[in-house]
Amino acid sequence: MVNFVTPSRYDQTLADKGVSVAIDENGVYYGTFDVKCYDPYSPFFKVARERYQRTHKATIKLLKTDQEKVIHQFVHLAMFGWKDINDENGPVAFNKDVAFEFLTQTEIGLFVFSELVSQASDIDNFKAEEELVDAPDEDDAVDPMIDAGDIAKN
Repeated sequence: MVNFVTPSRYDQTLADKGVSVAIDENGVYYGTFDVKCYDPYSPFFKVARERYQRTHKATIKLLKTDQEKVIHQFVHLAMFGWKDINDENGPVAFNKDVAFEFLTQTEIGLFVFSELVSQASDIDNFKAEEELVDAPDEDDAVDPMIDAGDIAKN
């Protein structure tokens, strides 16, 4: 068996630590949510999903729709906090059960869920700052039309 060496798609430490994502639409702010990387190709994700399925087996069976099952899994694997989420009495403390309720009770919750999945699945959100490399300036760019013979003549 070949042991391939491949580049990292993102910073695993940052993926595990998570990022804060502010959700807004047309100037309406819905809150800031703390999420970890939600990458189904990651071996870490696969192990976490298997553990989630074992520990929440009874709860998963009680969920009525596939959408609820997907949201429940996302909450338990990726979400770990929030800010600026309120009820009629003021700020709501984060916990996974309340987060599941928030994301499934209204169309706003479903919109927030879709945005969170998109952001948590975007590996660019989990790249270390030094990994973010800008494109070379035009003066520094390599001309693909110059062949090795022309370069050797210089």
